[in-house]
Amino acid sequence: MGLAKVLKAMTWFVFLAMYAKASSVAVHDPSIVIVYKDASGNSYPENDAAKSREKFYYIFGTQNGAAYSKNMLDWTEFTPKFSIEGKSTNSFYEAFKPAAQWSGHTTSDAVKGNMWAPDIIWNKKLKKWCLYTSINGDDWMSSIVLHSSSHIEGPYEYSGTVVWGGMDTQSEGKVDHGVI
Repeated sequence: MGLAKVLKAMTWFVFLAMYAKASSVAVHDPSIVIVYKDASGNSYPENDAAKSREKFYYIFGTQNGAAYSKNMLDWTEFTPKFSIEGKSTNSFYEAFKPAAQWSGHTTSDAVKGNMWAPDIIWNKKLKKWCLYTSINGDDWMSSIVLHSSSHIEGPYEYSGTVVWGGMDTQSEGKVDHGVI
């Protein structure tokens, strides 16, 4: 075996050894946010003056896919939680009810299957994490829903539907500026 082949094999071995330890998760259409957590697990958009909070990268994606990492190589999946009037729920239909009804979805699975391209931001005025999720429906009967939470992983409480869309003779899109 020639020196070039040995060096090539060694390079591949080093590459695979480095990345074999990294974990991957499938999160489609991700929204990425940097989060700082204190020792109690509370989440903030920035570090404190003493730099005592730990930095994390969070991604939120289509169909409620989500993960976090400390180094952007090793990812841990989690499921964002939702609540209704302070009570935890696993029902996407209930958590997104006005949008689900608008889009013609009648089950939790149908809503989850039509949750697309979320966006996550820290709202300075509300002092909460705001999770915007698009709910797609037949005939473009779609909407963008806002849920908010004090904690990055939830529970997220329904705040309102900020955009309603539709392309038929019975409806027209509207924007609720009071919710945005």
